[in-house]
Amino acid sequence: MAQSTIERENVFRDLVASTLEAVAFVADTEIREDHKKPDVRWRREYIDGSIHYLVEAKDHSSTLTREECQKFRIDHGSLVDASEQTRLG
Repeated sequence: MAQSTIERENVFRDLVASTLEAVAFVADTEIREDHKKPDVRWRREYIDGSIHYLVEAKDHSSTLTREECQKFRIDHGSLVDASEQTRLG
């Protein structure tokens, strides 16, 4: 039986998180950041603090259009704007 889109996205999300953990990053899944809940949040420690990276793991059938990328930036950009320590991917 074929996996649903949500099942494929969850498998990909878990793969991203476990890969990051395998190389000693701290990764969490489905953790709320302000008003959004990105699929994966991981952080990298630096001597002067840490930077959080946020990942959305979606199952798109093709490359995103410019308009889709702009919508993503509008929907999720406030997470980056609110903190100098957050990057979005």
